[in-house]
Amino acid sequence: MLSVFDAVGKLVQSNEDVEQDETEQTDQVQDWESGSYQFKFINTKQESVSFQVVKQ
Repeated sequence: MLSVFDAVGKLVQSNEDVEQDETEQTDQVQDWESGSYQFKFINTKQESVSFQVVKQ
């Protein structure tokens, strides 16, 4: 699952259809407002990775 949160913690986008073995995910962010976003990926083994993106 891929979840994206804005700077105040509001869920912006969630995608539960990400496959366990996928190592790459593409999201369209050109329509999002400028700001800081936290991306969090959790696979079916409950392993997670998080990173922050700043859109200008």
